[in-house]
Amino acid sequence: MLYIILLASIVLIMSAGIKISVWMTENITKALITQRFQDAEFIMHNHKAPNLWSTGRHMYVDFLQGTLPSRLHVWLLGIFSGQANEKRQKDYLLKCLDAMTGYFEKCPFFQDEESRNVLISGLQNERANWVNKPINQIINQNYPTNPTDSRS
Repeated sequence: MLYIILLASIVLIMSAGIKISVWMTENITKALITQRFQDAEFIMHNHKAPNLWSTGRHMYVDFLQGTLPSRLHVWLLGIFSGQANEKRQKDYLLKCLDAMTGYFEKCPFFQDEESRNVLISGLQNERANWVNKPINQIINQNYPTNPTDSRS
């Protein structure tokens, strides 16, 4: 009897572990791959930064996408140098765009090299435009954060 209870407990724990692993894999994949493609599509179509870039992404997303050092650098730069908040925010947005462009240069999830080159050149053109634009034309203030939100 004790053997059956022990075996059932092990199966239950393993099942929960598998479900947690699948859940974590889905979330990490979304943060690493899916979100980047969605952000790139948003930038290319709207010529603005995605909402989460300007309102503050979760720290683990910055960590997973490699932009956490940029985020911390821009934050510390603002604290110690007294730069205006808009300049710090614009620097962070440009670093996020640079990190995304760098990711797509190495990303294996493209149908062909022409698709990759179209996306990369489009993002590089957007970066050149963002450098010359004021921050209020880069951030996406007119679009809802939640796609189902209809307030704007």
